[in-house]
Amino acid sequence: MSEIKYFPDTPAEKLLQVLWKIGICSEAEIHYSQFSKEKSPNATVKDMVESTPEQHWAAWYLQVLGKETDTEMCKVMIAKIEDPMLAFLMYLKVACLTDEEDKILESIFKGKVPTVEQELKDGIVSRKKESQ
Repeated sequence: MSEIKYFPDTPAEKLLQVLWKIGICSEAEIHYSQFSKEKSPNATVKDMVESTPEQHWAAWYLQVLGKETDTEMCKVMIAKIEDPMLAFLMYLKVACLTDEEDKILESIFKGKVPTVEQELKDGIVSRKKESQ
């Protein structure tokens, strides 16, 4: 497992530098720039994560940086996901999630996407999962 780099109290600037480096979309860049050191010198990763306005941004973040993010912040991002199919896809793809985080995703999609749930049960689709 990678080293956790982003905790709730981590300065936002540290995460912003990574987001700018990997090239987030312009809409997200505009939104998150409010947390720059110049505009908000005391902003934290928690401030940024809590302000995430779009479930697809949260899903992208979990895929790209979830492994390096504190579980508390991952749970905040997961809570932003409302679409059952998107929750199911995150359940399949994001291997670093804890059992508790998996349960949150399951609560979003269980019983709402029966075809893919059956495909998972039958082994037609499989999920990635790191041992913890």
